[in-house]
Amino acid sequence: MGKVLLGLVGLFFVEIWVLIKVGSAIGAVTTLVLMVVAAVLGAQLVRSQGIMALLKLQPRLQAGEVSPTELLQGIWLPVAGFLFIFPGFISDVLGLLLLQPAVRKALTGLVLARGVRLFANLPTGARPTDSAPPFERVTPDQPDQPFGGERPGGTTIDGEYERKDKE
Repeated sequence: MGKVLLGLVGLFFVEIWVLIKVGSAIGAVTTLVLMVVAAVLGAQLVRSQGIMALLKLQPRLQAGEVSPTELLQGIWLPVAGFLFIFPGFISDVLGLLLLQPAVRKALTGLVLARGVRLFANLPTGARPTDSAPPFERVTPDQPDQPFGGERPGGTTIDGEYERKDKE
């Protein structure tokens, strides 16, 4: 958490420096107008992409077919919205980058890879149990097995089922 706060403070000072440079080049009023327009357009883009993502995700949520990767990709949209509200041009560019599906997918992959590495380094007693979400669950029969690893001697059978209740 400290690194995030330090990064935001650093971003704030870089944004001020860029605003001073841009303001001295094109004028203070023009710079202010550009910042307001960028914030409004960015917020509109985040809103429309958020609605599209929710509409696309809702049927999958109801069917219980949503992966943690898809949910994590949806978290980048509010981050992009925050960056658009944050005053400055660099944060607006970062917000625009986060609106790109390829960038969100790449960042999600990085976060998940880091999470798997952190999870694998946890002591056995600190790992999530069956009360944890399915993507963090460690089976009780093999508590020492890290998330994402292969279990020796097991057979995986992929299939589908249909529930037919008797009347």
